[in-house]
Amino acid sequence: MANSRARLVELLQQRKGALRSGLGILVSTGISTLAGFGLSILLARELGAEQFGLYSFIIGIVGLLLITVQSGLPLLMTREIASLRVDGVAQELRRFLKWAFTVLLASILLVACAVYIWLAFADGSDGSSASVRFFWPIALLLAFWGFTNFCGAIVRGFERPLRSSIPNSVVRPLALLALAAVFLSLDAKHSAREIVLAHGLATILSSTVAVVFAASAWRSFGKRKAHDPEKRPENGPENDKSTKTATQWLLSLGTLSLVSGVAIINNRIDIIMVGSLSSLSQVAYYNIAMQLTALIAMGQIGVNAILAPKAARMFRTGDEETLGQIVSLTCLVTGAIGLVIFLALATLGQPILEAAFGAEFLAAYMPMLVMAIGALLAVASGPVVLLLNMAGHERVSLITTVTMLAGKVALNFVLIPAQGALGAAFATAIALTMLNLTLTFVLWRLTAIRSGILLLMPRIGNQR
Repeated sequence: MANSRARLVELLQQRKGALRSGLGILVSTGISTLAGFGLSILLARELGAEQFGLYSFIIGIVGLLLITVQSGLPLLMTREIASLRVDGVAQELRRFLKWAFTVLLASILLVACAVYIWLAFADGSDGSSASVRFFWPIALLLAFWGFTNFCGAIVRGFERPLRSSIPNSVVRPLALLALAAVFLSLDAKHSAREIVLAHGLATILSSTVAVVFAASAWRSFGKRKAHDPEKRPENGPENDKSTKTATQWLLSLGTLSLVSGVAIINNRIDIIMVGSLSSLSQVAYYNIAMQLTALIAMGQIGVNAILAPKAARMFRTGDEETLGQIVSLTCLVTGAIGLVIFLALATLGQPILEAAFGAEFLAAYMPMLVMAIGALLAVASGPVVLLLNMAGHERVSLITTVTMLAGKVALNFVLIPAQGALGAAFATAIALTMLNLTLTFVLWRLTAIRSGILLLMPRIGNQR
């Protein structure tokens, strides 16, 4: 035990930079969460439950459309950039980034065409009026959101997690809150449509900041390579370990896109199903419950941003022992943060809802409490999905996640018609708990890294 504690202290001293980044990401995540909470308060009071529910429903649909644009590519980029930096193959890294950018543009164009066809078909005629009115805001939102994530993945791959989080965690939510307040003050009708427009404009601003950070990271990498020529291969990317074909990248992208796409569907499907099987007011209650429950995962969001490139690098170099110690520490930290927030929500949730949103939204308390239990168990399990993906076991996490998503959808069909937002909350909590427990054991069997509940069971963890 003494040796373990000494090793932990040594590890913390070695990771001071990561801890500073983690604190910064925690602050930026807190800003994002508070801005989202402030936006929900503003929209709930100004739009009312019906229009706020409509806005939530529309953003849920846009989130599903984003699957092909933002799902697997950023995750693949983080993993490949981190690995290629270890191998020291600058030319291969350039080739990969060119390929990734081509894939991004192709995805945006395909989705934009699909959206246009869909709107034209929904219009019932030639589609011109509906397309002109809705196509460009949706297309711009999809394009710039995808491009923001693309640039963020570049920065994250160069192990600058704080900068990678700023565009989406600070710039976009604060800009959206400010623009929504301005739009609502200018238009007395207070419709959900103008808030969707504000969302698009905020995303354009965040993508601009992301481009600046990505360019800075690449320039710094180029300067280091110029001063460190011994790490460059003499005749270009001839290292078989690092060189991959576009087909290999495409196959990995397909699997990771499915993994990330399923995760996005898992986050968005509840709101869409509540809107389809219940009322828009129930959508509003569920959305507010999700906003509050998201506070529990604040710590893990920061950890994941730091851990993703480091885990890919450590798996590449075979340093699983150190990675396992980092995972143990992160489970302790994120679990403790989650527990404190859970207790605050359980005891103060009703006064917060009434003071912030009004008595009408007290109906969001029980869905929030149920989802909070599932979220607490998830953060205590650790970043199991991320670790499996960074280790190259994305197919395993895909199969498990799809299975749990199917079970969640089935539960939604049964529970939402009778219980509305509360039924969806029960389905989410059950599916989230089962998913994280299952992947905790899968991670241990495939990588020998113990996380979550296995940290309390050392005998089982040592039997591998």
